[in-house]
Amino acid sequence: MEKKIIIGLIGEKGSGKGTFVDLLSKIINKNNIAHLKSSMILGDSLDLWNIKKTRENLQKLAIVMDENFGKGTLTNAIYERIKNDKKNIVIYDGIRWQTDVEMIRSFHKNILIYITANPKVRYERLKERKEKIGEENLTFEQFMKEEKAYTEIFISRIGKTADFKIENNYSIEKFKDKVKEFSERYLKGVSL
Repeated sequence: MEKKIIIGLIGEKGSGKGTFVDLLSKIINKNNIAHLKSSMILGDSLDLWNIKKTRENLQKLAIVMDENFGKGTLTNAIYERIKNDKKNIVIYDGIRWQTDVEMIRSFHKNILIYITANPKVRYERLKERKEKIGEENLTFEQFMKEEKAYTEIFISRIGKTADFKIENNYSIEKFKDKVKEFSERYLKGVSL
C-alpha cells in the first residue's frame, strides 16, 4: 500500500501557496516533504535557452507545450517527479488545469487545497516578494491582466473542488492557524 501523501495546491498568484509549504514544514518534519512546482520545470527549460524567467514567458511556455505536445504535457512531467520522489509527503504547488487535478487524484492518498485571497492583497504580496523578474514594477492593471491568462483562468473553478480551503486575506498568525488546522485534520496519525 502506498504510504505517500500527495497534496495539490490550487491558488492564484500571491495567495500564499509557498508560505503554506513553509509553515507546514515547521509543523511536521520538513525532511519528509518534497515541494514541486511546474514553474521549476518551465524555469529550467527557459534557462537552457537563456530566456528570462518572467511570468509571461513561463505562461507562454506552458501553453506552447500543451498546444504542441498534447494536453497535459507539463502535468505528465510533474506526475513522473511525484511518482519517483521518495518523500512521505509530496506537495505539488500550482495546479492550473483539470489534467493536474486528475493526476493528483490518481494517487491513492491525495488532498487538494485551495488557497485564495483578495486581488489587492495578492498584488501587494507579489510586488514585495519579487519572485519573478519584473514583479516589483508590476502595476495593478498589469496584475489583473495576467489574471486573465490561459494558465490562470481555471483556478477558482478548480478551487471549488478542493478538500480544504484557506482564505488568506489576514495576518500570518491566522494563516498559521489554518495550516495547523489542515495538518491536524489530514495528517494526524500519519507516520512522518
